[in-house]
Amino acid sequence: MDIVELKVKPDRISKSKEVASYPWWKHWRSRPELNAATNDLKRVLITNAQASVHHCMSFMASGCLFANSLNVFAFDSCAQLCVLQSYIHEAFARFLCSSLGDGLRYNPTDCFVSFPFPAALLDSAASDPAQEATLQSLEAIGERYHQFRAELMVSNSEGLTSTYNRFHDPAETSSGPMELRRLHCEMDQAVLAAYGWSDVPTSCGFGLDYLDTEEDAQLPEDLQQRIDDGELFFWDAGDALDFQGQFQAYGVITGRRKLPWRYRWPDAVRDDVLARLLALNAERYAEEVALGLHSKGGKKPAKDPSAGGKRAGRSAKAVESADTEQIGLAL
Repeated sequence: MDIVELKVKPDRISKSKEVASYPWWKHWRSRPELNAATNDLKRVLITNAQASVHHCMSFMASGCLFANSLNVFAFDSCAQLCVLQSYIHEAFARFLCSSLGDGLRYNPTDCFVSFPFPAALLDSAASDPAQEATLQSLEAIGERYHQFRAELMVSNSEGLTSTYNRFHDPAETSSGPMELRRLHCEMDQAVLAAYGWSDVPTSCGFGLDYLDTEEDAQLPEDLQQRIDDGELFFWDAGDALDFQGQFQAYGVITGRRKLPWRYRWPDAVRDDVLARLLALNAERYAEEVALGLHSKGGKKPAKDPSAGGKRAGRSAKAVESADTEQIGLAL
C-alpha cells in the first residue's frame, strides 16, 4: 500500500475531478465484463494486442491482472488453442489485421469476431456425436502441442518469442524445434479435417513475406530476377540458407543479421485456405440474413466468444477478395 500511495496517488489526484475523486487505491479500469466472463475458468487464452513478429496463443491463470497490451479470450480448452494457433487462423489474421514493420497487430474486431470457427466448436454441435469426436481430436492435438511447447520453453529457459525464432529459423535443426514443427503440422491437419478440408496439403517450407534490399545492391542477374518475380519460398532449409548466404556474400546483409524467414505453407495453399474461410464466412452470414438476424429490429446474434458478430466497418481488401460486403459475420 505504501508503494501504491507513493506511485499512484500523486498521478490520480492530478487528473480530472472524476478520476481524482475515485478511490486511488483501486484500479480505474477494472473490466467487470472480463471478470464475469472468466470467473468460472481456471485459465484463459491470451495473445499480444500490440505488434508481434510471431502469432502466439498461450494460457494464463484467469486470476491474473492483464495488461492492456493483451487480448484475453474466455477460453480454457486446448481445442480452441488448437484452432487459433493453427496456420488456418493465422492466415486469416494476417490477411485482415494491420501490421507494424513485420509484426502482426492482432485486432479481435478484425480477425477474431469475423473468423468462422469449425462447426465442432459451435454451440449447435453440442449434441452431435460426429462433432463431439472432432472436438476431442482438436483437444488432444492442442494439448500435445501446448504441453510440448511448454516443456521446450522450460528446457531451453526461453520464452515464446525465442522459441518461435528457433521454430522459423531454417538453420535450426535441433530436435525440439523440429518436433514442434511436426506437431504444428499435425495440428493444422486436425483443424482442416474439422472443416472437412482434408484435401489441403499441410507441408511447410521456409518463406519470406517481404525482402528489403539496398537500392545500390549489386546482385547476379538470376538472383535479382528471382527477387523481382517474388519467388521467396523454399521447401528445403538448405536452399533457404543458400539463398541467405548469397545475400551475405554480396554484402546485402551483414554480420549476424538474418532474413525474416517464416516456416509456413506456400502462398498458393495459404490463398486457397483463405478463400475457403471467406466463402464460409459469407455463407454463414447469408444464412443469418435469411433468418432475419440482421434486419432492422431483428434479433441480434448472441454475444458468444466462440461466435462473433457482424462488424460495422470492413477492410476494403477483404471485401474485394470475398466479393461480398458481408464477410464480417462468423456465427
